[in-house]
Amino acid sequence: MKQPSLLLAAFVALLILGGIVVALIALYKFTQSDFVLGVLGAVASVGLASYQFRKAKEREVEARLFSEKAAVYKRLIELIGTLFKQQKTGGADVEKLGETLQDIRTQLIIWGGSKTIQVLDSMGDNSAETDPRALVRWLASLYAEIRKDLGHKDKEGAALEIALGHVIVTDRHMFR
Repeated sequence: MKQPSLLLAAFVALLILGGIVVALIALYKFTQSDFVLGVLGAVASVGLASYQFRKAKEREVEARLFSEKAAVYKRLIELIGTLFKQQKTGGADVEKLGETLQDIRTQLIIWGGSKTIQVLDSMGDNSAETDPRALVRWLASLYAEIRKDLGHKDKEGAALEIALGHVIVTDRHMFR
């Protein structure tokens, strides 16, 4: 669906570029070359400066977004750690944990990646209560999306190894 509009945009860009090239050749042919080179230099300088300005603004926005994402993801991972800890010790305050999870999800809507939100929301879709392997697979996919959203370039299977950090060492072989 987007291909025809992309092809049209590329065609228009090529037409504009072709027109600029023809105009520059005509300008070069019918005027002094020093003038044409000066104009080309000025145009190139303005173009490069605007490109650098735009890239600097994008990096600034990404840096601000990264710090907010990292804070929300840290809270989510801490909550998951708390859930595992309370599962072992008992005494989980389900209402408080639910409120914290909802608050984190609200922040994820603002700062997080859409795939991370989808994976988080799929938590109830699997049989994690009856199958611990389903829980670890879900946790690995959540960690993979979080790390990808933060810019990590992990190898295949790295997220599973991170998720297995919640499992007792002697039981980890069952999940690999």
